[in-house]
This record gives sequence, C-alpha cells and structure tokens, in this order.
Amino acid sequence: MEEYDAAFSEIKDLEKYYQSDAAYRARTNSETGQKTSDNIMKNESVKPASPLLKVIMPIFLKMHPMGPHHEWRPAGVYYTMLRPIAGFTARGFLFYQGCSDDTHAKTYAHLMEVLIRRWRKDWKEELPFLFVQLAPFGEWNASTGKNYPILRAQQQYAADHIPNCHMASIMDAGSRYDIHPKTKRQPGERLAALALHYVYQDPETTVFEAPRIRKVQRDGDRLIVKFDYAPEGLELVPNDSEFSGLDFLFRVWADRKAVKFHAEIEEDTVILSSPKIQEAKEVYLSFANRPYCIVNLKAKNGFPARPYPKRKVV
Repeated sequence: MEEYDAAFSEIKDLEKYYQSDAAYRARTNSETGQKTSDNIMKNESVKPASPLLKVIMPIFLKMHPMGPHHEWRPAGVYYTMLRPIAGFTARGFLFYQGCSDDTHAKTYAHLMEVLIRRWRKDWKEELPFLFVQLAPFGEWNASTGKNYPILRAQQQYAADHIPNCHMASIMDAGSRYDIHPKTKRQPGERLAALALHYVYQDPETTVFEAPRIRKVQRDGDRLIVKFDYAPEGLELVPNDSEFSGLDFLFRVWADRKAVKFHAEIEEDTVILSSPKIQEAKEVYLSFANRPYCIVNLKAKNGFPARPYPKRKVV
C-alpha cells in the first residue's frame, strides 16, 4: 500500500493519466497486441532475452505507471475478478500464482494466509485450498528467479501451517527462460491427485504428495537424508540437463565451505558422504534450493522431490 501511495503521488495530472491508461489498453487489446500476448503464452522461450530487450522492458513498464486502473494495484484482481463470483457453489480452490511477488518474497506466506481467509469468508465456508509451488525459472525479459527459492520456502510454510491447505510441486516442469511454463499436464494432474485424496477421499488415490525431506542425520562422514512420501523408494530419472543430478541438486557446506560428496540412494533415503563432513564443526544442507533446476530425484510414482532450504544439520 505504501508503494502504491508513493506511485499515485507521482501522478501530477490525473486526467492525463486516464488518457494514457486508455491508450495503453487500446494497444494491448488490439489485434497486434493480442497476437503478441498469445505468442508469449503459447510458445516457450528457449534463450535469454537480448540485452536490448532487457533495457527496453523497464522503460515500457514505466509507460504504464501504477495507478487507479492498473491491473496490479492493491486488491485490483480481487475486486474485478474474484469478488463478483464469490458465493457461487464451489468445492474448493485451485491456485497457481507467485511469480510476480518476488520483490516481496519474505511476506508471501502471510499474504497467502490473508488471501485464503478472505476467500473463505466470502464463500462462508472453510473450503480446501490447493496450490502449486513455483516452477523452476532462470530469467525472462527483465525478470529473474533469484528470489524464487525464498518464495518456494514461503509456499511450503503456508501449506504446513494453514489448515486444509495443500501444495503441488512441479520442480521437474519449469522453463529456464520462460516465466510461464508451457508444461501444464504436471500441475493439472498433481492438483487433481490432491483434490481426489483430500477433498473427495478417493480410496484409489494412493499417490498424492511429492517427496519431501523429513530428517537429516549426521553420522561420521555421512549425511543420511530421509524422505517422506516415497513409499516405494526414490530413483534418479536420467536426463541430459546440466541442472539435474544429485551432485547438483544437493548442496553441502562444511564450516561454511561448499564440499563435494558421494551420493547414493537407498530406498527412501539419500546418503551423502565426504571426509569434510566428519571433520567439520558445522554442516549445512540444501536441496533444489536454486532459482532454476530440474529435479530428477523422484518417487517411483514420478513425483519430484520438493525443495529444501539451506539448514544446519544438528
């Protein structure tokens, strides 16, 4: 709200702002504007934006400054898209959002809780809320995924602490150079699995959660990393990505220095070993805690393991 007030205070001529806003919407809603938008949404970017585009994009965004009609204004989407349908019969919510909140990553869990509470109040029912954790992402135009690890940790915190709230992970389905992943099957099927289990209590849906690290134990020169939600064990699915593999996804620090390690999978456990682990006073571990990576450590059901933020091993 403070940022919005500051932006609004910079508008010196409100009538001129409305004229500029109307012109912007006419451009984006024109046939050319729609074709450009459709192309962005349908076709995956497979290379980074040119240096020129990275310079032009912030300038372009400034041509449509924050103000009373801006689609990103506080509660703008809520009042124009959600509130008009509030109260219609629903069994729950499916939600995928977060990429535009990277500038406020550390407040995301709190905002999510407020949003869910508001929506449930509008429907007058504690409806289940199922959402998707942010996909892997590197850079797109002038945006980067540098704060995505923080956002994903906030999303996991929200799933763990908000009642009747569950999260699908798609850490195997992102795009390095596209903020809008074009692979839709994984989020759709994984949200469906959550709904079948938690909302409809379908007895045949036995696979519904992605593996997650439950416990990390230090044993001599080894770290024993145990996972939940991998009843048939874990496996490393081969691929040709340089951003996969146990030695890339796991990161180990011994006395604040990154160390190399040997990794082995034993059923629902991954064992990391290095002499540096035994010698160190303090050891830290993370998993898939990167803006962009393709998680190929999966449960036998095909669900990828969830990210694990950097934490001290005690």
